[in-house]
Amino acid sequence: GDYGRVLLIGGSQGMAGAISLAGMATLRSGAGLVHLAVPKSILPTVAQFDPAYMTHSLSDDRHGRFLPRALPKLRALAESVDVVAIGPGIGRDDTTTDQARQAVIEMPLPTVVDGDGLFALAWSAQGASALLRGRSLPTVITPHDGEYQTLAGRPPGADRLASARSLAADTGAVVLLKGSTTVVAGPDGRVLVVTNGDQRLATAGTGDVLAGVIGALLARGVPAVEAAAAGAWLHGDALRRLPQSGVVASDLVDGMQAMPEEFVR
Repeated sequence: GDYGRVLLIGGSQGMAGAISLAGMATLRSGAGLVHLAVPKSILPTVAQFDPAYMTHSLSDDRHGRFLPRALPKLRALAESVDVVAIGPGIGRDDTTTDQARQAVIEMPLPTVVDGDGLFALAWSAQGASALLRGRSLPTVITPHDGEYQTLAGRPPGADRLASARSLAADTGAVVLLKGSTTVVAGPDGRVLVVTNGDQRLATAGTGDVLAGVIGALLARGVPAVEAAAAGAWLHGDALRRLPQSGVVASDLVDGMQAMPEEFVR
């Protein structure tokens, strides 16, 4: 527990790999303990990916969709961790979206929202900005351009720094806007830019890896803006140890090196 405890919430039928990749990346990035909360129907698949993380089953229906009674278990699990990450592979059906949205609102912990978790926030009457502004603890959101448009109602502009700043100001969250240059903006207007990484990151599952890296850094006490930017840097740095083509998301996990202790301190 001295190196931080992270709860990852996600997965669905056909998307067990997403939450598993996120869990593996969280461990490789230095977290001390990682919990994965997934629909009961995919638990056996997720459990075989890595024996080092702890798995928990959530109530689901025959289609693998979360049921409302999953929320009490998530609340209980959150009491024993330092950080929550939600969204990798969680799916977009209405039932799951409702539960994911409520989980983000209720989690009394620093939280990373990625992938379908972002869709859940946007797909609501209140809109993502109002929901996120209601959170009192740090939140990191990790949109690519399409997810940015879903959240903001418009695509990022030519000035990507201004676009990231605008969404951060609207939501009160730290915004990591993915792209060939990754822009991280805090709600106070501060911006960090990460330039390492290349087209090898534009493959399925790499975003799930990134969410796990950021979650691990948050759990170790790194402030949210720095955790997001450092996570993106580590994500790109893994490519130095990988081939020039044919890279898949699990290769990034294998190439990951934990952030040096002096940085975390």
